[in-house]
Amino acid sequence: MIFKEQITTQRIIYATRASIFFSLMWCLGSNSFAGLRADLIIVNGDVRTMDRKNPKAEALAVSDGKFTAVGSNAAIRRLADQSTRVVDAAGRIVLPGFNDAHVHFAAIGNKFSTIDLRSARTSADAAAMLANYVRFLPKGR
Repeated sequence: MIFKEQITTQRIIYATRASIFFSLMWCLGSNSFAGLRADLIIVNGDVRTMDRKNPKAEALAVSDGKFTAVGSNAAIRRLADQSTRVVDAAGRIVLPGFNDAHVHFAAIGNKFSTIDLRSARTSADAAAMLANYVRFLPKGR
């Protein structure tokens, strides 16, 4: 199925980008964080970086909705100020951006091309179900 191939390709691209980011941040070290302020830090985690050379870290930082640093608890804590949200992962695994928002097009298409009136007990029930159904149909259908 072409959609599954596209989703798989997209996931590979995201994982590759995350790996490159985490690798870069790891290689640059904590000195590269000078002047950076985090909106969110996650500490005490088992952060999986998706980088084969540096597969794990203790903490990460997020600024303006993007990963901005990964490293040791001490290095990442230095990026916090009084407005930074600090999350203690308590040793749990932290994975970068695995969001699965997808739909099976055939199933969702069928949802809008048929209506099941078997649960209607009266003509008023059927009319209410039909009224609700047509609210979601494209104009002219």
